[in-house]
Amino acid sequence: MAEMLLISAAMLAGVDFRALALLAAALLFPVWALAACLLHVVRNRTSTEGDGVLLCQAVARELRAGATLRDSLHAGALLVDRVDLAAAIADSGRLGDVSSRLSAAFPELSPELGLVVAAVSNTGTAAAPLFEELGDVALATVELSEEVRVATAPARASALVLIGLPLAFIAHQTSTGRIGDLLATPGQRLLALTGLALVVVGLVLSIILVRRVS
Repeated sequence: MAEMLLISAAMLAGVDFRALALLAAALLFPVWALAACLLHVVRNRTSTEGDGVLLCQAVARELRAGATLRDSLHAGALLVDRVDLAAAIADSGRLGDVSSRLSAAFPELSPELGLVVAAVSNTGTAAAPLFEELGDVALATVELSEEVRVATAPARASALVLIGLPLAFIAHQTSTGRIGDLLATPGQRLLALTGLALVVVGLVLSIILVRRVS
């Protein structure tokens, strides 16, 4: 009762519908809401989108300080906590042998990073400006990805509300054993199956739209 009064007061105060939906989900399904929050935190903590930027900046800095390309790449890999990659760089006979592995480790810089490392290791060209340019490219890529993510956040939130709440209702009815009441008569079964089909279609279309704009 208190939860409904709180939601009603927020609605009268003009709180955004999406915020109200999230609040209702947190109040009515606290365990699921906590699980979603934990998943979001873990997903963001394990993000490695900026590692390519840090690597290139570190390599350029080490090269300008007089270090060799191998030592610079090794230091950069350790900086972004890629211990296996750093070991491969240190143990490789030729840096060109690990160029493909570098490209695979930093997809936002693929294939440019591998090509630069292979070319510089063979020709001895001054590489600091090249890695600075690669760092700028990686930074622009990360910023663009973040802008797209922010721009599509309302669409993803709307999809979560419009699709998540019906699914949560169905899950709740099933867990409490009251789903049978919704399917007691042929007319109710028809309406329930139609509603379920619409939910599935809406979910698929929402996923397609969000993936297209992102």
